[in-house]
Amino acid sequence: MRRESFRLSGFADHERVSAALATKGLSPDAASAVATRLARASSELSASAEKGAPGIAFFVPGRIEVLGKHTDYAGGSSLVCALQRGIAIVGTPRNDRTVTVRDCDLDVQAEFEIDAGTAARQGHWSNYGISVARRIVRDFPGDHSGASLAIASTLPVASGMSSSSALTVSIFLALSAVNHLDDREDYKRLFRRPTALAEYLGAVESGRPYAGFDADAGVGTLGGNEDHTAILCSDPGLLKWFSYLPIQLRGGVALPPGYVLAVAFSGVRAEKTGRALDLYNAVSDKAAAIAEVWRSETGRSEAHLGAIASIPGYSRTEVMLALLNRPHERFSEAELIDRLYQFHYESQVILPRAVDALQRQHDLPVAPLRRDPK
Repeated sequence: MRRESFRLSGFADHERVSAALATKGLSPDAASAVATRLARASSELSASAEKGAPGIAFFVPGRIEVLGKHTDYAGGSSLVCALQRGIAIVGTPRNDRTVTVRDCDLDVQAEFEIDAGTAARQGHWSNYGISVARRIVRDFPGDHSGASLAIASTLPVASGMSSSSALTVSIFLALSAVNHLDDREDYKRLFRRPTALAEYLGAVESGRPYAGFDADAGVGTLGGNEDHTAILCSDPGLLKWFSYLPIQLRGGVALPPGYVLAVAFSGVRAEKTGRALDLYNAVSDKAAAIAEVWRSETGRSEAHLGAIASIPGYSRTEVMLALLNRPHERFSEAELIDRLYQFHYESQVILPRAVDALQRQHDLPVAPLRRDPK
């Protein structure tokens, strides 16, 4: 990630901004749409920005999960790519510790402090920014400044294309740039590769610990880092096969010529609040419960289902027997066996066969990961 300063008025040149975005892999239509959002965000922000303050801006895409549902936080695999839709975010630094985030699409604004003690606002969209601000201050101690931020999006909210993780990444990149975190030696050591940043931001969102950093409240969703990986580590025209915990690039295939991924939004919003949040987290908890029973029954130390599946001579039947021999206090044997089957076939069977079929048609060597997330 390269940090550059500019004047907010620079986004008024639609043709120049569109051309610059097209060099990053966006189609002409997508580049034009994002340029329009950047101009809108910068226009709304310029009215309240401190005079002469340097601007920062990012475009953060959504993602498509081609294969690999509910596998990442259990150490499994998924096939993903980034979208040409996403969030445009523009910001300027402030002279205090206040962070304001204006959503130009919804015409709403959130305000909070960049402080380790800022309380979570469960169920409110601002909680993503609050979680980021709290972790930045706690994990990278120092004299931090607030920021005035404005976002405008081409990505439908709660549509299953990771608008929430895109918001997390957007606000982190903006606050990181405003506070020059990428100049710090501890930051450079930790995030030498974009996969490390994806792992960290997944932990920020879920509240899990990371690389010596303690756990936090997060946003309340017990997810993994698939979304953040797709957002930060994708390449144009390429489907990437990642495994998780830790993140590893296992393969990649080009989208076959003449093919596009068509996404239809049903209009049913994929909210993660209330009952929906409980159901989502229960799926995560079931995967953790299987690994817990496995360790207790066998005396082994595998931390998650992916590690269990990587044991030489791994047998799904052996895991099932462990579940039958040692009932779990929260979930029934049937619930855990169903979850085991889902993980096994999604991550260990369907995904590898699908990647193999695509590679046979359009063979593509795996491209090296970029060192700098764009």
